[in-house]
Amino acid sequence: MLDLSLLVLIVFFNFYANVRIATRWHIPKRIYVQLQALWVYHLLFTSVFSCYILKKGGDALAYWTLTTNVMTGPSERWMDYFGLSTFFVQWLNFLLYKIMDLSFITGNYLWGMMGYLGIRILFLLSYQAFIKEAPLRRQPIYLCVFFLPSLHFWSAGIGKESITLFALAWLLWGMSYLHKFGWQLIPACGLLFLIRPHLGFLALALIGLIFGISPVFALKNKMIISICAGIVLLVMSPILVQYLNISDLSLTSMGSLMDYQITLLQQAGSSVNLASYNQVQRVLTFLFRPLFFDAYHWESYVASIENLIYVAAVPMLAFYGDRAGVRKMPVYLSFGFLFFIATTLIFANSLSNLGIMMRMKSFTIIFMILVVVYLMVFSKES
Repeated sequence: MLDLSLLVLIVFFNFYANVRIATRWHIPKRIYVQLQALWVYHLLFTSVFSCYILKKGGDALAYWTLTTNVMTGPSERWMDYFGLSTFFVQWLNFLLYKIMDLSFITGNYLWGMMGYLGIRILFLLSYQAFIKEAPLRRQPIYLCVFFLPSLHFWSAGIGKESITLFALAWLLWGMSYLHKFGWQLIPACGLLFLIRPHLGFLALALIGLIFGISPVFALKNKMIISICAGIVLLVMSPILVQYLNISDLSLTSMGSLMDYQITLLQQAGSSVNLASYNQVQRVLTFLFRPLFFDAYHWESYVASIENLIYVAAVPMLAFYGDRAGVRKMPVYLSFGFLFFIATTLIFANSLSNLGIMMRMKSFTIIFMILVVVYLMVFSKES
């Protein structure tokens, strides 16, 4: 009974929340319909993800049943599961699985809702920041970028991607409304660090950089934000070093870790010989593969279609890009694009498995697409 009640609550809560948001933000009817359709679309992906995992298995089941290999054995103590990355996922699931005794399906929809909340934040930020400046008939077309399959599939259930996407979007919300919601940067960064320490560390470094060089803020505020970010980074550094199991954060140590990761992932299916690729080939592989020539099942054929969109988006960056547009880019989009570039360089040099590549770019490549849309809108308006 509890499972059914929660499922009904999840579905109708977000429908109702979308109604309230549309009213408060004075969103046109056609955009409101698209916002509701986005929730239905995500629910469908959550259903597909649930069936896929139950049929073929996957990390989500191990996360849910607390049976990953990060612990020496099961425990009945909740805080024994607390830690970074996989530990944190299991720590959250302990409450749902052990204490509330929920089913995997219910847990999957709860985690899927977390992914949707992240997508909705990005949808609203983009609409408010620049898409509403476009002609009304074009706005729904531009917002179709939020229906990209990989964005929804990998954030549709139990896993690090759904909460990573939410934490990242939450962080961008705090950046966009700094005077009112700037305090939310702290829990958002903390959540991102708990689920993926290296990404939380990177995000905080970029926050310090962007606010430090931004002409919008007074020098005093720049110094305060940059100094605070620097202090927190110093505190986080030894934790990150221990998590990555390296001696320090030098380029040598990071390079050795990436080489080890490449070798390790080449032992799995859908691997690529990344060690033999040059830098350009690695980046192109991460961004645009699989394509049809190396698709190996129906999921990779769907991914190939989506990757063609990414291939088409790159020349559009150059075609529509200009200095004026870049200078006026919303702060959340500047952060997102820098985050996308940085993670692309990191993952392109450490992941040698196409399946993992698809998963890891699912929550970052959306920023490249949003920059293209922003530049298109800006070029029409200028």
